[in-house]
Amino acid sequence: MGAAEKIKARVRQITGAAKEKLGRVTRRHDIEREGRSEQAEGKTREAVSDVEQKAKGVAEEAKGKAESVVGAAAGDASLEAEGKLDEAKGAVRRKVDD
Repeated sequence: MGAAEKIKARVRQITGAAKEKLGRVTRRHDIEREGRSEQAEGKTREAVSDVEQKAKGVAEEAKGKAESVVGAAAGDASLEAEGKLDEAKGAVRRKVDD
């Protein structure tokens, strides 16, 4: 999931909150429950998106670290630099949503 999915999740939460309030005001408990359900779904989707981004960041960091070590051991400055760059990108991706 990327930014678009995260936005959809937030919209789902907002829509759910509006439905819940509408149901409460109109005393339509079915709409109120539906709104709470949509909010929960939106929060869950957002949490999944956050976990996916953090996992991608960790994987990218690990890949970068491995490339960096292999590059240094082999005397390949280009591979070592590419690995350090991937490691840094992974760290940023992992921390963006914190």
